Amino acid sequence: MANCTTEPESGFNSGWDGPNIPSAIIVSIGAGLATSLGGALVFFPDFLKRVPQTTILGISLALSAGVMMYVSFIEIFAKALDKISADCSFSYGSAVALTTVMFFAGMLACVLLELLVHKIAHKEDAHLGCPAHADPSDVRSWSSSTKDVVETGASQREVEMAAGGKVKATGGKEKATGDGEGATREIAAREVLSDERLEGRDAVEVAITVAEGGVILDALEKKSLSRLGLMTAAAIALHNFPEGLATFLATVTDVGSGASLGVAIAIHNIPEGLCVAMPIYYATGNKWKAFLWSVLSGVTEPIGGIVGFAVLQPVFTDVVYGMVFSLVGGMMIFIVCHELMPAAHRYLNNGNRTTAWLIAGMVIMAASLVIFAL
Repeated sequence: MANCTTEPESGFNSGWDGPNIPSAIIVSIGAGLATSLGGALVFFPDFLKRVPQTTILGISLALSAGVMMYVSFIEIFAKALDKISADCSFSYGSAVALTTVMFFAGMLACVLLELLVHKIAHKEDAHLGCPAHADPSDVRSWSSSTKDVVETGASQREVEMAAGGKVKATGGKEKATGDGEGATREIAAREVLSDERLEGRDAVEVAITVAEGGVILDALEKKSLSRLGLMTAAAIALHNFPEGLATFLATVTDVGSGASLGVAIAIHNIPEGLCVAMPIYYATGNKWKAFLWSVLSGVTEPIGGIVGFAVLQPVFTDVVYGMVFSLVGGMMIFIVCHELMPAAHRYLNNGNRTTAWLIAGMVIMAASLVIFAL
């Protein structure tokens, strides 16, 4: 139990002149702009063809989940409890209760944020086709032994709206192809019954591999793909606010734990940047525009950290700090449980491997905390 105090601990400076503020800004910017690394992959199509995407995505998401889970429970929750219990007006039991309530309040905040994202997107049955949240069959897979398949994660209703008529699935047989380096799925071929919208080749080419004959059909228009990319960018931008605040506060308190958390967030921001850029690139043919939107989707991370700290800084006390820290800890755990781990399981398709990479992430985080504490 921390000693009861009436003043903030001497080791923590909540003002803008604090020694860790520059590091907090740098870490939050670096974590957020990792989306630009994913977006930059549109400039390297040959590289994308050789990458076993589902495996890499699964490993990166499981690693990130391990780091974020460990730091949330061991570092963030513990420090939040220490801060609140340091206030003389709280008994230790009351401090534990308040810390716990704020932790689950953070989860509730993420649920509300999730509902807001779905309301904005006008679609409640998918995660906007983002690789960090979607099914592996919704991710673009490349392999030298099969034709390119661009799968945007659009729902049946969106496909029909884009095509201007009913669309039915045919040849729904899935076949794994490739040499193990990037096994891909042939998705069900879709037969466009009303093809008037396709006259003049106005639609962007979305390669749909047909099981027989390898025919390629244009099924989604530029407008549909562009909308998908922009809505994905909006969803990621909203999700980045709590991550940015968590990274900023963690770094202000301790550079080591904040930097480790920033790296974990950066790892799973890379595929999110790709999922913003690819639909926009295929809709417009403009690599720079696609890259720019991937950058913008990550800008909210440092904004969330800096603005959140600016709002809270005038009223920062041990109790306020502890409450906010516990709140963002709950948000991080929700993101791990609701998004990162389910996606990692789907991509790796192996519970043992997923668990191993999750634990590896925890070990990495634990080792970094030990090293910085020495």
